[in-house]
Amino acid sequence: MKDKKQSKSFFIAINYCLSAGLIIPNIFYILISIVISTLINKNNYFPINIVPLAIWVVGAWLGSIYAANYLKKTYIIDNSNKITNFATVYYFFFFLIFHALYQNILFHKIIFTLAGTLMLIGQTVVFYILGKIYIKNNK
Repeated sequence: MKDKKQSKSFFIAINYCLSAGLIIPNIFYILISIVISTLINKNNYFPINIVPLAIWVVGAWLGSIYAANYLKKTYIIDNSNKITNFATVYYFFFFLIFHALYQNILFHKIIFTLAGTLMLIGQTVVFYILGKIYIKNNK
């Protein structure tokens, strides 16, 4: 069995943010959208509605479970609250920048849409709650 690493909270938070907030939910979303699009014989993925958000929540939930278990096995976690807070801030600012670039490049707008802003806030809250539930101290 490998020894657990002692790392800074911000590094553990980056690891959690990337896996639980970005990689796993997006892979899950892409796979599910391809399956559903194939089943309903449409070339586009989803219309803008609640379905993508629901799929993201399930992906974030699965990602949080996986990432928290990985962190528990790999790192010594002294302060889970600090890691959750760092990860949530990283997550929020990453998607804030992504949302701003998406709006500016694709729609030539600098202002945020109300729906996009509410989705950003909602996803950040869900990400924070999942982090609080699954990241635990293990020292």
